[in-house]
Amino acid sequence: TKILSTKKEGAKIELIAPLGNGFPTSGGMPLFVAGGVGAAPLHFLALSLKRRGIFIYGTKRKNEMLPLDDIRKAGHNVVEVCEETGEGKVTDIIQRYLPGCDMVFASGPVKMLKKTAEICLKNNKKSFFSMEERMGCGIGLCQTCVIKTTNGYRKVCVDGPVFSGEEIEWGKIR
Repeated sequence: TKILSTKKEGAKIELIAPLGNGFPTSGGMPLFVAGGVGAAPLHFLALSLKRRGIFIYGTKRKNEMLPLDDIRKAGHNVVEVCEETGEGKVTDIIQRYLPGCDMVFASGPVKMLKKTAEICLKNNKKSFFSMEERMGCGIGLCQTCVIKTTNGYRKVCVDGPVFSGEEIEWGKIR
């Protein structure tokens, strides 16, 4: 990030992209569950889908909230919760929005993802999670970003970052 910030507009850079996979884009009514900076991957997904859904977004502190006006303008129902103001966590309110949704897309802190996965599995809801892991190389060589799945260890950088909730072995995720 520091190196990129010093580049002048129009400067040429080398990169390897795209890497990994994304969220599925077909299916029924979506429920987006975002915690903190987890709003970033879901923001793009919500704006790219033709169908509209519910976007639950939570932060610890009010000043950490990102503006989601464009998601509202696109027709999504945005529900914001903040721990600091006593509104709770996103995982406290998921249950009330699940009945009208067909699939859940989530991104955020691991603790939130684990709880979201537990709720989705219990309610038989198809779910997809964008996993965040430290990535040394981004091309699968260093294996620093592996997570345990029902298909063995998978690399977040090339096999992910999106995995279905059913395939992640949540008890093995740190």
